[in-house]
Amino acid sequence: MKFAEEFTIPSTEELKSLEAWGNTQTSILKVGRTSHAAPEGLDDEAKEAYLAEKEASGDVQVERFRTLNEQTPMPGMETCWLSKIVGDSQQYNQTGGKEGTTSYCVNVLKSLRWPGAVTV
Repeated sequence: MKFAEEFTIPSTEELKSLEAWGNTQTSILKVGRTSHAAPEGLDDEAKEAYLAEKEASGDVQVERFRTLNEQTPMPGMETCWLSKIVGDSQQYNQTGGKEGTTSYCVNVLKSLRWPGAVTV
């Protein structure tokens, strides 16, 4: 694994965009799992036919690493996530000999698909 040499923490305004956030976990299929599993006792050809049938039905696994704005939106909405900034967004001078400014606000991401799923 190689880390970026000049990484800087994105600002609160940059993190407000859903394009700045992504998921690393696989999506949950309609069957409640993250991948299809053929029933036991089938030969290899029957297993392949079973899995092909599941994928043809529209219950397919999507790309694992994707941004939040690429996820399937909720019916009647443009997205499945809400992003907002809460707290004190006023810019303050840094203390203790540090240069630049800081603010005391945070980003909040709320899932519309999974009630209670919130990232702060």
